[in-house]
Amino acid sequence: HYNKAQPNSEGEKWNSPPAHLNEFAGYVENTVDRYKSRIQHWEIWNEPNHEYYWSGPKDGLKKYCDLLKMSYEAAKKADPNCRVLHGGFAHPLLEAVQNLYREAGKNFFDVLNIHPFLDPLNPNVEKEMDKILGDLRKIMEENGDGDKKIWITEMGCPGIPKGEKSQKWFAGEALNEGDQAVWMEKQCGFVHRYPQIEKIFWAFYRDTDKMFLDSTDYLGIVRKDFSPKPAFHRLKQIIAQYQPPSKK
Repeated sequence: HYNKAQPNSEGEKWNSPPAHLNEFAGYVENTVDRYKSRIQHWEIWNEPNHEYYWSGPKDGLKKYCDLLKMSYEAAKKADPNCRVLHGGFAHPLLEAVQNLYREAGKNFFDVLNIHPFLDPLNPNVEKEMDKILGDLRKIMEENGDGDKKIWITEMGCPGIPKGEKSQKWFAGEALNEGDQAVWMEKQCGFVHRYPQIEKIFWAFYRDTDKMFLDSTDYLGIVRKDFSPKPAFHRLKQIIAQYQPPSKK
């Protein structure tokens, strides 16, 4: 683990792209081979189009896509049946996806992976989601990739516990815990509203302790002491609705 404040001995920061892509590809191959009996899905990096997670050159994802190609081939060598996701894209999503197809094409990722954080208090939030998904599908179809599924590997909103100070977060005004649970249910409904979305993941499980220094620290569905918020119980109910009946 790197100290975020200090580069390592080779001058690399914690969010630096690997200096030697072949070494990273070797790491991918060995890791996939070791865990292939338990893990079938692999994500290569996180938000490579965001400067916080990728301190490399701002080159329209060119270097990242070089990393993705080598990692994809390494993962498939270790486990031909695994599915590989590119690093989930932050906003601007459309630009990132266009760059991905230009630099890597459709043959180096099995699932399109996005992080479309939206403002739940926006009365037009579902229309905004319609626009994002429509534009993404257009880009995918133009690249002969219309059948590929989309995963939302990060989405959510803060739920401020009673008595805690509320501040803005990066998508707008923060919500209380009850309204966070309502957004949880609406977000999960996107899987059925948009057939191209195969999976949705909430960010985060637990509130963070002064990591972001704003209401982003309250995206968890449990509080810092692990006590569950209403969103935790709502998610359990949603999951139970789609569980197959147990066999007796």
